[in-house]
Amino acid sequence: MFELQHADNFHFKPVKTKNLRYIDQVQFMKIFHKKYCTESVCHKESKKVADYLIKILENAFEIVFGVKEKKKIMQIIVHKVTARDGLKDYYGYLLKRIKPKIIIYVVGTGFDQMILGETGRELGIPTVEIQHGHIGRGHLGYNFNCDVCLNSFPEYLFVTGQHEVEAIRPPIPKENIYITGSPELDFKVNYYKKKLQNRKKLKKIITFISGGEREIVDAAIEMYQKLDKDQYKIYLKLHPSEYTSWRKKYCKLENSGVCVVDGSLHDIYYYLAISDYLVGVASAVLFEATRFECDIMVLKTGRYFNAESLINTGNGVYISSTEEAIKRIHSMSSKRTTSDFYHRRNSCQLIYRAIDAILDKKGEEQKSENVYGTE
Repeated sequence: MFELQHADNFHFKPVKTKNLRYIDQVQFMKIFHKKYCTESVCHKESKKVADYLIKILENAFEIVFGVKEKKKIMQIIVHKVTARDGLKDYYGYLLKRIKPKIIIYVVGTGFDQMILGETGRELGIPTVEIQHGHIGRGHLGYNFNCDVCLNSFPEYLFVTGQHEVEAIRPPIPKENIYITGSPELDFKVNYYKKKLQNRKKLKKIITFISGGEREIVDAAIEMYQKLDKDQYKIYLKLHPSEYTSWRKKYCKLENSGVCVVDGSLHDIYYYLAISDYLVGVASAVLFEATRFECDIMVLKTGRYFNAESLINTGNGVYISSTEEAIKRIHSMSSKRTTSDFYHRRNSCQLIYRAIDAILDKKGEEQKSENVYGTE
């Protein structure tokens, strides 16, 4: 298992496994005295790419870039061409030394991962991206309106549920997409089901999921003001990126009465498990919540259209105001039925089966190549 550096170039320690190694291209370059093409050397090639890209963007969006914008695009491409040469050398060295049977990674749209995927393909190693978060129809990195050959895209995708299979339009065959669920979600669902089994709640719990939308914060404050405090408790689960800045960003929140979750005392699945109602806009949490019994409401603001399938499949409802939400809360008499449409259960078994299927397929391809080569 290999880990890229986090922000500010550090790794979280200690770790729970002894099988972890760190990606460190700088150390590789120092040990082997590596030097790659300078920006001046690849300037001509990069200019062709930049001109081509600018033309496509200007035609597609009917815009005209200024001189500064064109220069910026050119600088980005020059930098990436140079960086690509170094990463291909580094990952090529690692893969030839390790000789893995399969490569599995997350965040396939990351620059490092794209170069790793491309290098793996060139060496004949199956490459797999395992889904993190929600993909759907609105993610540019997984939806293409025509057939393309993209070597940096993984050969296989492990997605959490049937929804992604039906929704996304990736540049790989549909048979290369495997439904594998989420091991962590499986564990958390079972864990909290047992832990909270005999616990009695004194109040109904409503949790708002923040994805940075001010409207969600305003709705949580407004609902707190309108509901009976003796019967309802309201949480606002902030996005981790807001933990240290929310008091400045949302001035009215601190003294509003809403219970603000701005730390890691409990994980997000705890709040999904204890909540009777969940309100959000387009967070991946809304889709994970379908494995729990909380009623899901999508506030029609911002990127709410990314959660449209929740409504189409009957796993959630749209609301346009806190009044609509309160009316629904007062009228609900039963819990929502859980669903595995977005997150299939028994994830570990599904992942093992998918890996075996890919390796078997690779083995058959190699046999065919050997037979063909002897004729």
